[in-house]
Amino acid sequence: MKKVDICIYQGEDFVYNFDALLDSNLDPIDISAYTAKMQMRRTPRAKIIELEIDETNNVTLGTDGVISISIPCGVNRHFDWTGGRFDIRLTDTSGDVSFPYYGAVLIQPAVTLNDPDFNNDFNCDFGP
Repeated sequence: MKKVDICIYQGEDFVYNFDALLDSNLDPIDISAYTAKMQMRRTPRAKIIELEIDETNNVTLGTDGVISISIPCGVNRHFDWTGGRFDIRLTDTSGDVSFPYYGAVLIQPAVTLNDPDFNNDFNCDFGP
């Protein structure tokens, strides 16, 4: 397990690539056939799951051992919490489970919003 802290700027398309998972020879592990689940909660044992993504939506598992997550602005713009914890659960093709990454997550509220009432219900396209 490796501790990684991430910061999501609210209203921005968030993408994060975790370090490649390596075998004992320091070669990348092909994790493309694994399953993955990532959850974010305000505290590790909180009953409410603030965000859950997996390999079918917003988690990419690479042949190069890299786990990539993406959280579109259309999802994170609705976050009404400012921080918590996450972990990623991987299940390999044999059914073995590991948690390669865990850590803190910080939600940095956006300042520039399209909504003059500042209710965080804004359009994610910040273009002209």
